[in-house]
Amino acid sequence: MDIKNFKRQANKKRALWPIRRYMDEYYEMVLNLFPCFLLSPETVS
Repeated sequence: MDIKNFKRQANKKRALWPIRRYMDEYYEMVLNLFPCFLLSPETVS
């Protein structure tokens, strides 16, 4: 996990990664930046 690669991926305009791949690669870093995710009631239940 490199902050340089994280920033590069976040700022890309083309060839964006799917959110699942992004979370697989940078899960810890994303959680440090955004400690909670808002989820729909259907997802939580």
